[in-house]
Amino acid sequence: MVGRLGLGVATALSLLTTGGLYAQGIAPAPGSQAFSSNAFTSPSAYAPAAYGQPGQGPAPIVQGASPFGTPQPVVPAGYSQDPNAAMGAPCPGGCPGGNAYGSMPGCGNGDSPDDFVETPWEELLCRALRNADIRLDYINWGISPPATPLIGENPGPGVLQPKFAQIPIGSFGGQVIYVPSYLFGFYPMSVQKNPTDIFPILNTGGAQVGQARAYDTTGISLAENSGFKGTFSLPMTYGTIEASGFILGKANSAPNVGGLPQGIIGESESFAAIPVDVGGQASNAVALFSQSFNQYFSSFVYGAEANVYFNAIVPKDYGLVLKPMVGFRYLGIDEHFDVVATNPGVPATTVESSTISNIYGPSVGVRVELMTQWFSIGVDPRVTFGVNQFAANVNSSDPNTGDSHDHDIDVRFAPVGAIDAYLKIPIQEHIRLYAAYNLLGTTNISRPQSQIDYNVTSGGLNDTHLSLSSAGIMIQGYEVGCEFNF
Repeated sequence: MVGRLGLGVATALSLLTTGGLYAQGIAPAPGSQAFSSNAFTSPSAYAPAAYGQPGQGPAPIVQGASPFGTPQPVVPAGYSQDPNAAMGAPCPGGCPGGNAYGSMPGCGNGDSPDDFVETPWEELLCRALRNADIRLDYINWGISPPATPLIGENPGPGVLQPKFAQIPIGSFGGQVIYVPSYLFGFYPMSVQKNPTDIFPILNTGGAQVGQARAYDTTGISLAENSGFKGTFSLPMTYGTIEASGFILGKANSAPNVGGLPQGIIGESESFAAIPVDVGGQASNAVALFSQSFNQYFSSFVYGAEANVYFNAIVPKDYGLVLKPMVGFRYLGIDEHFDVVATNPGVPATTVESSTISNIYGPSVGVRVELMTQWFSIGVDPRVTFGVNQFAANVNSSDPNTGDSHDHDIDVRFAPVGAIDAYLKIPIQEHIRLYAAYNLLGTTNISRPQSQIDYNVTSGGLNDTHLSLSSAGIMIQGYEVGCEFNF
């Protein structure tokens, strides 16, 4: 009897000691019973062991509780306890990972104690990234070539006249005297009118000393230019916010092939010519170059837009849908035109013209899309009511007439039209192939080859300056890439 009483006291002390050590944590699992007690126990404290099963030990007691009071259960070590349940807030369906934040919507998935959103801003950002679409595309676009004005001014009639037949009328001091045939009523069969064709160069006495031709910008080509385009889409309750930007590789034209005109048998020299005005008036003056003549044109186009595509007018999972659009666009066009001509032994004559157009304004449009289970096809026309704030420059240098510089900044209304015809094909749950034909155009911009006034003063000084033009530009080509959804 005394032995049994001592065993009970020892057991109680052991439980009290255990409760003190683990009152701030989870109690360790009790070990297997090496013996069974025949002492009377309360049914609330012990449960009878089934046959063949180890006997159930006494319920653990929380620190500060009397061994004779109502026992408070403690979860044995090796088992998880839901902290919400411990606070009287059960977790329906369980709380993954035993973390009170594990079931919070957003980025957290309960895999680790730190895997949860700490602030509303982080949760908003996380939701955005999880629902966003990102598209990365290769673009290949061509830029419409510039108009083909003459490099120089339209010359006066003296330059456009062909070589007249010369009739000898006598001699003086050993020199034969010639007069033009038209003085005797003999006129040439045709009149040369295009300065890009070969025309004669006459000296002050009327004798031909060579032939020349002027050039225009016909040979400029700005096709097949590679670039990159990125698009970010974020679904909202009222529609989708879509932002995109592109940059196209600089398009460059090749210089003139062949350079100077080929000579004519019996003539002394061939020249490239730049006809010029004198004092702002058409003249017979031309700048002549016998060594080389080249022209260069470059165009650099880039842009960005941010649009809101509202929910479909008639929402549906499949079929034809229409989504109105409002947004904002920026379009940049940077173009340069240079002429370099040389004569032997003197510095080159150069003409440099450039325009930088910055077009921006609000946009409206509509997206028409046919959605099926296997693909989506659509067209996306948009119009921007743009303002073009541009800068234009012309610089010229010549060893005989000197240098000139001119600069201007102007603002014009320049609407922009764009349309994309596209196809999307899903190849995986989070990846879609994308292909499109793109057309983009604007008007009322100044292109550099058309804004040059080739002029010299009546005193023979270089007065080449700006004469702003108004032209349009068209950009078109294809776009291919992949769209990713996270």
